Amino acid sequence: MFLLVNAEVGQVDQRRPNGAAGPIYGQAVLRILPPARTECVIRLDSLLIIYYYIISIYYIHIRCKEIIMTPAADPIDPLTGFYKREVFEARFPDLFQNAISQGHALTLAFLDVDEFKPVNDDFGQAVGDAVLKEIAATIQSHVDDPVMVVRYGGDEFLLLFPNTVREEALLTLEKIRAAVAGKSPFLQGEGMHGLRITISAGISSYPVDANTESELKRKADQALYRAKKVGKDKIRLAYEEKMAPKTSHYTQTQLERLSRLAEEQGVGEAVILREALDDLLMKYGVNPIET
Repeated sequence: MFLLVNAEVGQVDQRRPNGAAGPIYGQAVLRILPPARTECVIRLDSLLIIYYYIISIYYIHIRCKEIIMTPAADPIDPLTGFYKREVFEARFPDLFQNAISQGHALTLAFLDVDEFKPVNDDFGQAVGDAVLKEIAATIQSHVDDPVMVVRYGGDEFLLLFPNTVREEALLTLEKIRAAVAGKSPFLQGEGMHGLRITISAGISSYPVDANTESELKRKADQALYRAKKVGKDKIRLAYEEKMAPKTSHYTQTQLERLSRLAEEQGVGEAVILREALDDLLMKYGVNPIET
């Protein structure tokens, strides 16, 4: 049985190809009329029984409409004009591998608005959005291609500097920090006289600070954490933190499996353990950056 569903008026046309008789394996087609001019085809894997074909048609109609009418994901954050986080996550592996293969530095920075929650609480979400837009404009005015700027989440931004050593990125971020801190009030308008905004950032770079994608992000995040901890309105570079031995906390079997995993991944065991612990702390919300 051939079922043609008109998405605009909901009509159903039943046809038997080549004069076929009785129930046969069928095909369901949903045509979306102009301006979409799109056709969706779903093949049915079971016999269409006459008693249930209305339900089947309705299901096909809904599923086809969902498939066709769902718009492609927009890669740009509408508030800031920067890339969304998922775009960065999709492109980062290739960018990191390019840096390795070409022997170039790759520097990553996390930038976060200091004490942003009180801004929303005291002035309202509309002002909070205006603050983010103004910070985005400030960032944009200080970076050029091929720097990739991402709204990583909420009031946190990520900047990726291809073929750039961390000292160069530090100079750029320091200019951004100073520009933001120098605006008083940060926004013009009635009731804005008490609004002062600052930012903090943490920087790490391949190959100086990290040799893997996860380590590069982790060390930048740790540097941001230190910038917040020392008083905010600061930029901090990553550095190798002192390690504390915790071997007695793991079983022999766990350590053996860890050793095999590290060998398979081509990284040190300590790198995997630090990554796992960071993921665990993030999962339970321990030590948020704003503390």
